[in-house]
Amino acid sequence: MDTSETRLIELGRYRRRLAVSMERMFENALDWEHLPHLHAGSFADITLLDEGKDYWVASVRLQPTQLRLHQTVRLSLDRQTGIWVTEVLEGFTRGLQVHTQARELGPRSIEVDVRFRAPTPFPVPRVAARGLARLLGPIGVSVYRRLYDEDEQMMLERQAQLDRRRGPRLGERLRLGTRAEVLRPGYRLPIEEGDYRVAEVGGELLAFSTVCPHLLGPLGDAPVVDGQVRCPWHGYCFDVRTGNAVEHRLRLRRAPRLEERDGVVWACPNPVDG
Repeated sequence: MDTSETRLIELGRYRRRLAVSMERMFENALDWEHLPHLHAGSFADITLLDEGKDYWVASVRLQPTQLRLHQTVRLSLDRQTGIWVTEVLEGFTRGLQVHTQARELGPRSIEVDVRFRAPTPFPVPRVAARGLARLLGPIGVSVYRRLYDEDEQMMLERQAQLDRRRGPRLGERLRLGTRAEVLRPGYRLPIEEGDYRVAEVGGELLAFSTVCPHLLGPLGDAPVVDGQVRCPWHGYCFDVRTGNAVEHRLRLRRAPRLEERDGVVWACPNPVDG
């Protein structure tokens, strides 16, 4: 018998209901960019190696960085069955596979059934397989519980942004208040055109959109440093003076102009582009 032959044994299983649509879930599975930003406690860095409509392959550096743990990971999605498989092709935990089955329970309700599988030499004593599962299964479940906690919040926020998208324009000048009032934490422009906050850059007051145009990430609480704001989901950075992305061909939604007169800040419509 060829002792090099291997088979997969199941290490553990994690099931969870999520208040999101299948569309958001598939979008999340294929979104490799968010891993080192939203899941910074688990992933230190990621480099895309290959990508298609329903798969991606990437080189991943894991946390903690001092352990120098690397992986080459492939994720493949089958939309028809609602199954995606994440496999470690090279590096730490090589051969590990995570099989995820998503089932739709309602318009915005799904259940994910996650199974952790690992290769083992064949044949392997049943008692050894059970021991391996008892050792490694809880680790996988714990990691994925934390990842889904973070992912669900991102998916819910993205869906909320999609639901709120409206287009009426600011029709006339609107009195906002004093400089101190518009710069207080949590302040948003009271208009229906969009969600905007105010920052002070070089002494000038600037309004900018709190929604990242990439995948509608939240910029509402992101710090403005040297006139730039960075999305916590994927790390996209924008200059709040121009709205342009620093390293990508994206732009924040155009914000109203701010004017300050006699200690009062006003929001003003932008001139119509000719």
